[in-house]
Amino acid sequence: MSGTFQFRTHSRMPITCFVDYTGEGLIGTGVIQDFSVDGWHIRAFKSQPIKLGMSLALRVSFPNHHIPIEIETAVVQWVKKREFGVHVVEMSSEVETRVRQFIESVVNLRDAI
Repeated sequence: MSGTFQFRTHSRMPITCFVDYTGEGLIGTGVIQDFSVDGWHIRAFKSQPIKLGMSLALRVSFPNHHIPIEIETAVVQWVKKREFGVHVVEMSSEVETRVRQFIESVVNLRDAI
């Protein structure tokens, strides 16, 4: 990690979905509180030693979707107690398509309300 500040490239939207994460000897579960295609705000269910720059693999369960998505690499950008933000650096094109479709469905649902 270069240590330089990066602005978000996509707007984040509030959502609640479950996430399992693993990396660097760590296994945890939490809830995604908001996300975009390449950034995710996660609240861990229990306090763990999440560190800035840590690489994690994520398994995310979107509401009303039976098959979770797998994010190969997400890097921790910030940490505050049990909450942390990750920047997605590696995911398959299939997973990216599913994420974009999910975001579009949430936006369309909110616009309809």
